[in-house]
Amino acid sequence: LPEGGGGGEGGGGKGLLGRVDQWAPKLRPIVRDLLGGALQRAPSLIDERKAAEGLQKALAAAAAAASNSNSSASSSTSSNGPIPSPFDDFLAQEICLAALLIQRLSLDLRSLLEVANFKRALSADLDLAAKALLTDSIPVTWDKIWEGPSTPGEYVAAVAAKTVALGVLWERNGKVHGGGVLSTATMVGNKSSVDGAALELNAFFQPKKFLAALRQQASRALGVPMDQLKLVTDWSHVRNDFSPMKWSGAGGNGGGGKSGGASGDGSNLVTPAVYIGGLYIQGAGFDGIRLTKVEAHEAPLQAIPVMRLGWVPETPRVNGSTNDGAMAVPLYATADRSTVLCEALLPLASKEEVDGWTLGGIALFQNAKSL
Repeated sequence: LPEGGGGGEGGGGKGLLGRVDQWAPKLRPIVRDLLGGALQRAPSLIDERKAAEGLQKALAAAAAAASNSNSSASSSTSSNGPIPSPFDDFLAQEICLAALLIQRLSLDLRSLLEVANFKRALSADLDLAAKALLTDSIPVTWDKIWEGPSTPGEYVAAVAAKTVALGVLWERNGKVHGGGVLSTATMVGNKSSVDGAALELNAFFQPKKFLAALRQQASRALGVPMDQLKLVTDWSHVRNDFSPMKWSGAGGNGGGGKSGGASGDGSNLVTPAVYIGGLYIQGAGFDGIRLTKVEAHEAPLQAIPVMRLGWVPETPRVNGSTNDGAMAVPLYATADRSTVLCEALLPLASKEEVDGWTLGGIALFQNAKSL
């Protein structure tokens, strides 16, 4: 790499793209646009990050105490009080990641602006970042923290939007009585409350880790090992059935677990579930009851109703989650279909429809803006 320095008064420094004074005029408006747009409105999450780090320390201390005392790792309490849930831990990780990204982006962009204004020497890292932005690509220092959109404008906008959403979710999770945000999925009684309880996977930097946290939380609640759980989808609320997602735990596979799990007496157990909103379907229309063909004059992407997800034992009896007359459709993180988050079961009028819809390449996406 070229040596840094020389980017101060006079702008005689030389980088990967030549003399700083040759490319600085092109870099200034790019950096100013990135700094003055969504990033300027994004919260720093300083207080939230401190609280999140405190929660993670509490979780680590509880895990260490449980290990030392040979107690059950799935216990929801310790001598110091309630242990943070897997979802709480995941949300804390997301908050810390968001705060780190905001700090990294702001620092790099402000430093680059100083270089472009000949007030700062050009270092090797800033040289690489300048070249990336001038070629409409993502600086390596950003990509190492989070692999997001491929252009700087979209990347910064995505980080800012997720940071705002996570800040709201962090506050909301702390205010919900009796179990945080996920507990609201068992409290809904009408369609408006379903919409209010819904989360959007696109709000997370690591949506697959969210699904893993939900799985861990179900394992703790049901007393069933995680490798014996499967993800199911439920659309019964579309038909005004707002009953909780229950598993009839009559012993056998997963029955008789610990930590508030199945008692083996045949009682119905409520599994932690979550409503997911902001989803779109490609290749068909879907109203929560059946798939329909998309007409030529209609948009290729169609919004779908809020979907409920939950992890249940491999051979469950769960209300609203039967595989009969349903089709497994992949839910993708991005438009290139490179990352499958999970599969959702969409009900069909008959099993004979599966082949036809499969040939149509139906897919779900976590956000239309990524397409």
